[in-house]
Amino acid sequence: MSLNGNILIKLLCVALFLVSGSGFANQPVELRSLNSNQTIQWARDNAKGSELFVYFQADCLSCRQQAKQLGCLSDQVVVRFVGAKSKAKGLRKAALRMGVLNRAFIVDEAGLRTYGFNEPVTPQMAFYGTNTKSHWIGYKSCEEIKNIVEPEGADEPS
Repeated sequence: MSLNGNILIKLLCVALFLVSGSGFANQPVELRSLNSNQTIQWARDNAKGSELFVYFQADCLSCRQQAKQLGCLSDQVVVRFVGAKSKAKGLRKAALRMGVLNRAFIVDEAGLRTYGFNEPVTPQMAFYGTNTKSHWIGYKSCEEIKNIVEPEGADEPS
């Protein structure tokens, strides 16, 4: 096989690896708290209950507006804010302004990809429920979010 053929095969293998996401699917992500020295190991495949992750950056006005909308969710949905692509000090300050410092974490870029945050656009959200996974980009109203993470009839007694 020619040198160009070998290079082409290697590039194809790398592209397939990146597109499949298999390198990140089962890897636990380390979430480092912006409020303390606490770290959480989170693996997408081991999500328990309902978890909503909000990707934010330090200078994101829409992120602040989005944070205000999340107060409508029930206590059964764990909401975590994950920041990246900014220095920890800037993210901490932004989390404080949003009123979410106790639920704010910093994550590296590989961790962002694990959540499906492949675009550098904020806010973005990823929801992991018992049988549901959703991802969306941009600001959503309280009712829009609630319809995704708490579908109609989910809280009715059985």
